Amino acid sequence: MQPKQEELYEHLRVDQGISEVWATSLIRRKDKFLRWLKKNGKPTDPAEVKKLDIREYFDMMKTDLAPQTVRKRLTALRKWFRFHDEEKMDQMRFSIPKQGRVERPYYSPEEANCVWRTARKMGKQELALVSVNLGMGLRNIEAWRLKWKHIDLKERVMEITGKNKERENVIPKRVNENLREWKEEQTERFGKCDYVFVKEVVRNKGAEPGDHVKRPDTLTDWLNKILDKAEVETRDGFRAGRRRFGRDLYKATGFEIRSVSQYFGHSDPRETLKYLQLDEFDQREKIDQLDEMLENLHYPERKKEMVETPVKMKAGPEEEKRAVSVQPNQPL
Repeated sequence: MQPKQEELYEHLRVDQGISEVWATSLIRRKDKFLRWLKKNGKPTDPAEVKKLDIREYFDMMKTDLAPQTVRKRLTALRKWFRFHDEEKMDQMRFSIPKQGRVERPYYSPEEANCVWRTARKMGKQELALVSVNLGMGLRNIEAWRLKWKHIDLKERVMEITGKNKERENVIPKRVNENLREWKEEQTERFGKCDYVFVKEVVRNKGAEPGDHVKRPDTLTDWLNKILDKAEVETRDGFRAGRRRFGRDLYKATGFEIRSVSQYFGHSDPRETLKYLQLDEFDQREKIDQLDEMLENLHYPERKKEMVETPVKMKAGPEEEKRAVSVQPNQPL
């Protein structure tokens, strides 16, 4: 960290009692604001930033980002401006729109297949990265923390460290094979490594090939390069692949939402429902399958009888009397 960054970090940790993770997150969001200023040719010095009106930045965020992200960015800027100047807080009183149903992108089946093919051509590590995202629905932070000791390739079980708790998931066969191939290549090139995803090319001094990547966002950058080469337009980091996998798993389990929720590590199935964004097509498909299941359960022979035998009309009372009075050898 720079000297001013260290002072801000100490201010957040000691003076305001903010946790280490939250303080680091606030500084990272503040840095995104400074990068935006630099990109648009505006001064980035705190003394000069005090004179700027950040409404342009706020309007840009409202257009491009979700309301929840806007709130987090503004919280970071409030902390930063309070650290430098109390008067700047007057500009921070913006109205943030309420967050309703937000349509989140996910890969179409065609896009997903294209991503798989492109990753296979690019290399074993890229294929392993796509495998844990599109093939298991891992978040970038979960993929970043993943170590080989967490993976049992023989039993096809993976220990995943999520946001709040750890969970064990079964590894699909294709993903298991891709991870096995990458582990063999990684060991051959870099020796024994602890982490699954490592640096292949080193640009900073003091680092070596095979070292663990520093930030989870690095994996997102790798994924974006794969999407660029695959010419896929859908972009939402690891979340787009996670939603694609969740929808496929939801259909594969017979529309059992609790199975998907458990696999994703969600504490509440309602969070999974919101995450998958089930549309009318999915609901119609569920109802059609339910109709077919009930038809086979309660009337298993109805469909067969209707196809093989013609419909018989019920005889009236006169025909029944006549049938009873006729003897076997008696002409009609």
